[in-house]
Amino acid sequence: MLFTFKVVLLIGSLLVTGTLGLSLVMNLKDAFASPYRWRASGVVVEVKAAPPGDESRVPSAGPGIVVELKDPAGQLKRETYRSFNSGGRTEFAGKSVGDKVDFDLTLEQSVPGAVKSFRFTDVGTVHILFGAILLVIGLLLRFL
Repeated sequence: MLFTFKVVLLIGSLLVTGTLGLSLVMNLKDAFASPYRWRASGVVVEVKAAPPGDESRVPSAGPGIVVELKDPAGQLKRETYRSFNSGGRTEFAGKSVGDKVDFDLTLEQSVPGAVKSFRFTDVGTVHILFGAILLVIGLLLRFL
């Protein structure tokens, strides 16, 4: 009976190890394909009225906020952002002309100061969980 239990634990540990390896491979593929995030800052130069019919949208997009900023190449440019999106308030909500705003830009390639936007901490949590399962199985196999 004890031998059967140990064999089941060993097979379980092999399955956990295989799942862990598969998870690592899948997450590495996603990590390499993830875009970069670059922290930008700019100044609000104009507040545009909300588009017609915006009040009927749920949630409302709110007024357009025109921000003047320097892109990663150092070129001065103007971009329009909305105060609200489906996730709620954005960092542009409630801003008026002359206000400084800091926000993240999504980029396809790396620039100085940009970081990958992949959530490596979530992957680490999964690996710690699988590692703990393997540790428990190993201790059971050792002391039984």
